[in-house]
Amino acid sequence: MEYLQDLETMTAKYRIKQYQHLVESDAAVMTSCEEEIQKLESQIQDTGANLDAIMSADSDAQKGQDDYEAANAAWEDYFMW
Repeated sequence: MEYLQDLETMTAKYRIKQYQHLVESDAAVMTSCEEEIQKLESQIQDTGANLDAIMSADSDAQKGQDDYEAANAAWEDYFMW
């Protein structure tokens, strides 16, 4: 949940900086916005990678659980013969 909340916050900050960059006329402020946008992009990508890893781990764990249950059911069927 923390990663999702962080992702929402970073995305909002990213959009704000994009809009600020669009309306800004001062070159120094525009450059600053561009740097912050790049940092936020990096943070968003890192957080997305962390979320992907969590989802993959959960998916792999569920697949392993499904395989275990199928094997266990097959053993019980065999054992009852």
